[in-house]
Amino acid sequence: MAVVSYENLRAMDVFDKNDVVVGIITDLVIDTEANDVFYAIMTPAGILEARGLGQARFPVPLRALEFLGDRLRLPLEADFIRKAPPIAPDQPLRVGGE
Repeated sequence: MAVVSYENLRAMDVFDKNDVVVGIITDLVIDTEANDVFYAIMTPAGILEARGLGQARFPVPLRALEFLGDRLRLPLEADFIRKAPPIAPDQPLRVGGE
C-alpha cells in the first residue's frame, strides 16, 4: 500500500502525458459518506497558466492521476486539459448537484 499525506499531495506538480507541467494540486474533495477522496483540485500552472487559466480550478478524479515519486502525471495532452470546464475561484466546490 502506498500512502501520501495531504500536505505532500498539495505540493505536487501535475504533468501531462508529455511531461509538461500543467498544474499543482491545491485541494481535495472528500466523500464523507464513503470516507474516500472524491477529487483532487488542480490549479493550472506552466502552459495552462500562460493561457490565462491561472485562477481556474479543475476537479481531477484521484484515480486518473499517476503517482511518480514526488510528482503526478495526468495522462492527457495539455490541450485536452485546457478545454476541460474549470471551476471559477469564487464558485463553491459542490459535487452531485447539491
